[in-house]
Amino acid sequence: MARIQVRKWLEENKIWFETVAAALISIMAIIVAFAQLSVMEKQSLIAERQFQSGIDPSISIELMDIGMGKNGIYNLKIKNNGALDICDVAIYENYLNCPFEQKGSHLAIDSKSFSISGISTLPMKQVPLLKPDDEVPYTIDIKKHIAETTEGTLYPCFLRLRVDYRKKVDGKPYQKLAAYGISNILFDLESEGSRAMLGNQPHIARVRELLLNNF
Repeated sequence: MARIQVRKWLEENKIWFETVAAALISIMAIIVAFAQLSVMEKQSLIAERQFQSGIDPSISIELMDIGMGKNGIYNLKIKNNGALDICDVAIYENYLNCPFEQKGSHLAIDSKSFSISGISTLPMKQVPLLKPDDEVPYTIDIKKHIAETTEGTLYPCFLRLRVDYRKKVDGKPYQKLAAYGISNILFDLESEGSRAMLGNQPHIARVRELLLNNF
């Protein structure tokens, strides 16, 4: 009798069992779909990182106000003009000093007799992160680099700006070097304008070689 009652109850409630079973199957399918989506997202992220690890980042050092200085101060900007985030940006200044004499309101500088000043081992400025198209202002103040020596007064007549940075996606290190001549303007020694203005003077070629290599 009990078996008949149980069978009858099961037959009467069959639709509920089928509904619950279908709901459980649907829930399991949703769980599987979410798991597959999570795996696909991780695979996509890995693929994107692998793709980015093959791309070199790019930064530029740009003169502001066409390099015009005021009281020995020049304004530049460091810009991330690549497609990747860069981090641990560190900016170093190193100078070549030249003897000079004050003649009236002008400085008579002998740029052929340059010497290397103390090499900077600490960055002048650090930036934790630069996203694509981000830029940071950077100021050059040469007054503090004018030195009095036993041979006379030395003036910072050439500048090397070194920017060390890392690619955020994999931490790979990179470096950017720029060489400048210093007068009433800051001019890029690698620009076509400076080449036309300075020509192929042997000492300028030597200056470029020193500044654009790790002296």
